[in-house]
Amino acid sequence: MTHETVFHMFKDKKGLLIVEAILATVVIAVGLSWTLRSLSNQLKALRTIDSSSTFIRVADAIFMEVESDVREGRSSRLAAEGVVEDSPISYRWSFATQPTADSDITQVVLTVSSAQGHLASRTLRELWPSSWIPSEWKQ
Repeated sequence: MTHETVFHMFKDKKGLLIVEAILATVVIAVGLSWTLRSLSNQLKALRTIDSSSTFIRVADAIFMEVESDVREGRSSRLAAEGVVEDSPISYRWSFATQPTADSDITQVVLTVSSAQGHLASRTLRELWPSSWIPSEWKQ
C-alpha cells in the first residue's frame, strides 16, 4: 500500500469523523451533566443533615437550660418562645405542653425553626414532671 492509497481510503470518511466527534461531545456532555447533578444532590443532602443537626443542637441547649434551672430550684427564665442567635442563621423556638393521662407528667413539645423561614423546622417531645412546667407555658 502506498501513501496515496491510504490517503484515498480516509478521504471519503471526513463526514464520518465529524459525526464521531459530535457523538463523543454529546456523550461527554451528558456524562458531565449527570456528574454535576449527582454532586448537587449530595450537597443538598449534606446541607439538610447539617441543618437537622443544628436544630437538634439548639433544641438540646434550650432543654438543658430549662432542666438546669429547675434542678437548681429556680423557675425557668425562658419564656414560652424566643430566638437564638447562631451566626449566620438565627433560630426561633417555641414551647407547648400537652397533658398526659398522668396528671403529674406533662409532654413538652419544643419546635425549632429558622427565623428566616428558609429551612424546615424540627419538633422534639419530652416528658417532664408537671412541677417543672412554668405556668406561662401551659395552654
